Amino acid sequence: MVSTGLIRDYIINEEKTYLIREAIANGASQYGMQAFDQSLFKLLQSRLISLEEAVHNATNSDEFKMRVSGILSSDQPIDYAGGPGEQAEPKRKEFESEFVKH
Repeated sequence: MVSTGLIRDYIINEEKTYLIREAIANGASQYGMQAFDQSLFKLLQSRLISLEEAVHNATNSDEFKMRVSGILSSDQPIDYAGGPGEQAEPKRKEFESEFVKH
Protein backbone atom coordinates (compact mmCIF):
# COMPACT_ATOMS: atom_id res chain seq x y z
CA MET A 1 0.00 0.00 0.00
CA VAL A 2 1.28 3.44 -0.93
CA SER A 3 0.49 6.21 1.52
CA THR A 4 -1.45 8.49 -0.80
CA GLY A 5 -3.55 11.41 0.37
CA LEU A 6 -6.67 9.35 -0.19
CA ILE A 7 -5.35 6.42 1.85
CA ARG A 8 -4.29 8.77 4.67
CA ASP A 9 -7.77 10.32 4.67
CA TYR A 10 -9.37 6.87 4.88
CA ILE A 11 -7.11 5.94 7.79
CA ILE A 12 -7.75 9.16 9.71
CA ASN A 13 -11.53 9.11 9.22
CA GLU A 14 -12.80 5.90 10.77
CA GLU A 15 -16.07 6.07 8.86
CA LYS A 16 -14.08 5.79 5.62
CA THR A 17 -11.69 3.01 6.67
CA TYR A 18 -13.74 0.38 4.83
CA LEU A 19 -12.84 2.16 1.56
CA ILE A 20 -9.11 1.39 1.87
CA ARG A 21 -9.34 -1.97 0.07
CA GLU A 22 -11.07 -0.35 -2.90
CA ALA A 23 -8.51 2.46 -3.01
CA ILE A 24 -5.70 -0.11 -3.07
CA ALA A 25 -7.37 -2.02 -5.91
CA ASN A 26 -7.94 1.18 -7.89
CA GLY A 27 -4.34 2.30 -7.34
CA ALA A 28 -2.89 -0.59 -9.31
CA SER A 29 -1.96 1.28 -12.46
CA GLN A 30 -0.90 4.57 -10.93
CA TYR A 31 0.86 3.41 -7.75
CA GLY A 32 1.51 -0.29 -8.33
CA MET A 33 -0.75 -1.31 -5.44
CA GLN A 34 -2.87 -4.43 -5.56
CA ALA A 35 -5.43 -6.05 -3.33
CA PHE A 36 -4.91 -9.62 -2.14
CA ASP A 37 -7.55 -10.99 -4.49
CA GLN A 38 -5.95 -9.17 -7.42
CA SER A 39 -2.73 -10.99 -6.58
CA LEU A 40 -4.57 -14.32 -6.46
CA PHE A 41 -6.13 -13.55 -9.82
CA LYS A 42 -2.73 -12.85 -11.38
CA LEU A 43 -1.36 -16.10 -9.95
CA LEU A 44 -4.34 -17.93 -11.43
CA GLN A 45 -3.79 -16.20 -14.80
CA SER A 46 -0.17 -17.31 -14.75
CA ARG A 47 -1.24 -20.86 -13.91
CA LEU A 48 0.86 -20.79 -10.75
CA ILE A 49 -2.12 -21.76 -8.59
CA SER A 50 -5.32 -23.68 -9.23
CA LEU A 51 -8.79 -22.19 -9.28
CA GLU A 52 -9.59 -24.23 -6.18
CA GLU A 53 -6.61 -22.76 -4.32
CA ALA A 54 -7.44 -19.21 -5.43
CA VAL A 55 -11.09 -19.51 -4.40
CA HIS A 56 -10.15 -21.11 -1.06
CA ASN A 57 -7.82 -18.22 -0.19
CA ALA A 58 -9.87 -15.33 -1.61
CA THR A 59 -11.20 -12.78 0.84
CA ASN A 60 -14.68 -13.40 -0.60
CA SER A 61 -14.76 -16.74 -2.40
CA ASP A 62 -18.21 -16.27 -3.96
CA GLU A 63 -17.27 -12.88 -5.38
CA PHE A 64 -13.98 -14.26 -6.66
CA LYS A 65 -15.74 -17.15 -8.44
CA MET A 66 -18.22 -14.75 -10.00
CA ARG A 67 -15.40 -12.51 -11.18
CA VAL A 68 -13.52 -15.40 -12.76
CA SER A 69 -16.63 -16.81 -14.41
CA GLY A 70 -17.66 -13.33 -15.56
CA ILE A 71 -14.58 -12.91 -17.73
CA LEU A 72 -14.87 -16.27 -19.40
CA SER A 73 -17.34 -16.79 -22.20
CA SER A 74 -20.27 -18.87 -21.06
CA ASP A 75 -20.09 -21.15 -24.11
CA GLN A 76 -16.51 -22.18 -23.28
CA PRO A 77 -16.31 -22.93 -19.56
CA ILE A 78 -12.86 -23.32 -18.07
CA ASP A 79 -11.88 -26.93 -17.43
CA TYR A 80 -9.36 -27.48 -14.65
CA ALA A 81 -7.67 -30.85 -14.86
CA GLY A 82 -5.36 -32.58 -12.48
CA GLY A 83 -5.58 -35.30 -9.93
CA PRO A 84 -4.78 -35.17 -6.24
CA GLY A 85 -1.46 -33.50 -5.61
CA GLU A 86 -1.16 -32.23 -9.17
CA GLN A 87 -1.18 -28.57 -10.13
CA ALA A 88 -4.48 -27.99 -11.85
CA GLU A 89 -4.05 -26.04 -15.05
CA PRO A 90 -6.73 -24.46 -17.16
CA LYS A 91 -7.05 -25.85 -20.66
CA ARG A 92 -7.56 -22.34 -21.97
CA LYS A 93 -6.14 -19.06 -20.83
CA GLU A 94 -8.38 -16.16 -21.75
CA PHE A 95 -8.26 -13.93 -18.70
CA GLU A 96 -8.54 -10.46 -20.18
CA SER A 97 -9.00 -7.97 -17.38
CA GLU A 98 -7.65 -7.15 -13.95
CA PHE A 99 -9.60 -8.21 -10.92
CA VAL A 100 -10.88 -5.23 -8.97
CA LYS A 101 -12.39 -5.80 -5.56
CA HIS A 102 -15.47 -3.69 -4.81
